[in-house]
Amino acid sequence: MEFFRSFLQYQWRLFYFYSQLMFRSNLIFSSYVKKNKIHIFIIYSDFTI
Repeated sequence: MEFFRSFLQYQWRLFYFYSQLMFRSNLIFSSYVKKNKIHIFIIYSDFTI
């Protein structure tokens, strides 16, 4: 039971860390896109082809 509880805590920490990371990178990415919209669009269209 103790192991299970610690495992849950670990999972929660991992999830929390990951969500924070995604949130931050998302903010950075969106601000980056606003600055370089055309550049991003060109790269994206290259990837889709």
